[in-house]
Amino acid sequence: MNPTPDKPVIEYPCIWSYKIICTAGISVKEIITSVLGDRDFSLEPSRSSSSGKYESFDVSVVIMSDEDRIGVFDGLKKHPATKFVL
Repeated sequence: MNPTPDKPVIEYPCIWSYKIICTAGISVKEIITSVLGDRDFSLEPSRSSSSGKYESFDVSVVIMSDEDRIGVFDGLKKHPATKFVL
């Protein structure tokens, strides 16, 4: 299978990082655990908005496939406490 020019080749399993932006004071660990279950992950605070209303966090987790990567992204994105996921 030849990779398309628009799609990078990703070798799985690999550690994948997501940036999560949510309202300040929300338990980000609970959000991530609700999506990842008992999978190991690392969580690091990143930034706060100048108004202090929002916070961002970097989350890294071992991803096993394209479907897994997209599934985690979609799960984080759909959580009601999450404002944005990169």
